[in-house]
Amino acid sequence: MITSERKKALYARVFNRVAPSFDRVGPQHFTKFGLRLVELAHIPAGAKVLDVAAGRGAILFPVAEQIGPQGQVIGIDFAEAMVARTAEDISRLKLQNAEMQWMDAERLEFPDASFDFVLCGFAFGFFPQPEGACAEMYRVLKPGGRLGASLEGGVEGQRSWFQDLLRKHLLPQTSQPEARPPASVASQPPRPAALMGRAGFTGVQVSVDDDDLLFADEDEWWAWVWSQGASTGLGQMRPDQLAAFKSDAFAKLQPLKQPDGFHYAFPVEFTCGTRPLV
Repeated sequence: MITSERKKALYARVFNRVAPSFDRVGPQHFTKFGLRLVELAHIPAGAKVLDVAAGRGAILFPVAEQIGPQGQVIGIDFAEAMVARTAEDISRLKLQNAEMQWMDAERLEFPDASFDFVLCGFAFGFFPQPEGACAEMYRVLKPGGRLGASLEGGVEGQRSWFQDLLRKHLLPQTSQPEARPPASVASQPPRPAALMGRAGFTGVQVSVDDDDLLFADEDEWWAWVWSQGASTGLGQMRPDQLAAFKSDAFAKLQPLKQPDGFHYAFPVEFTCGTRPLV
């Protein structure tokens, strides 16, 4: 059985590889939905915020603008390349209220009750122990503080074929556990609402944005897939497996074609909960 540490090492390699193109290819959905999560969190000026699995700053940068010079946002990520590139962007923009740190979400290196808000975008499916990560987020929140998380809203319907193709072309043909794609791209990942409830959060609320991502053509969609964590399984395929997957995927895209491009259904689930005051 693959260990948590081996899973983390695999995902770190994947996200280090995609860091240069992450959210820079296609419709930039991380930026779009990161801004939406910040809006839903209702963060006031002067707040202290933790961005878990910050990536290239889709949440961190709108938070920095929201909290103003008296606030502070710290982004953490397990992929060193993500941390380095986002830190460079922070420096280039001369932001004094934002920083990046390399850190494991399941072992947060902050004292108890350090933050007013914790935000986590599209990451729960990549944590080997999501319950532990959620418990850590609870721990570092101040009483009355809020956790906000986003996650792709399910695998049913129009997009289920992507997971089906991963199973068809990868899973039956590999004996290496680390080659298997993460829960977020192979099956239904753990839902933040359930995780928050078990961790002790109250007032948990869930909202879903039903949205389409628009791609000019099949090649843009393919480049987009390779620019993010969804490429984990693809990166483990042999050339013949990958060619077969690509052919099948392009065929599956055809019913999504409209005059302005390919409309790829991408519902997003936003969940917010509060650490009780006592």
